[in-house]
Amino acid sequence: MACVALVLMLALQFLLPQGGPAPRSSGLAVRRPRLIAIPPIAEYQEIQTSPVFAPDRGPGEAGTRASPAGVLSNYAALGAASGGSVATVVLSGPGGVTRTVRRGEMVEGWRLVAVDAARVTFEKDGVRHVLVVGAPAEMIAQAAKSPPASSPAPGEP
Repeated sequence: MACVALVLMLALQFLLPQGGPAPRSSGLAVRRPRLIAIPPIAEYQEIQTSPVFAPDRGPGEAGTRASPAGVLSNYAALGAASGGSVATVVLSGPGGVTRTVRRGEMVEGWRLVAVDAARVTFEKDGVRHVLVVGAPAEMIAQAAKSPPASSPAPGEP
């Protein structure tokens, strides 16, 4: 029954007249599409070196460039041990989470490539970042060096 109704509606579409006569020409010229010219981007090389959607990109102050090891600046090397073919480092990460990493393992996309008694070296895309064993995380160290903006200078009320 439904099929018969659909066939009848289709037949009515072809049998009934469609609209009125075609509109007369308005005398205006036919619009021609303009070609779109894309200007070259002068900062293209800079954009390629620091892509917007990179996994290691984090928020930073306007006008300043984040360090390439932005994620690793939240980590501190608590201790390191190496001997023979085994090298291990104990890292303290964001939130105080402690983690043991062996040479060749990844931390936030950075591969541990070298372990020394005094420092550990991570590498990512040819860029190396060194963490000093026993030093606090870089973000904490930088915050300790710069005084808070709301505190008055010494000697002022």
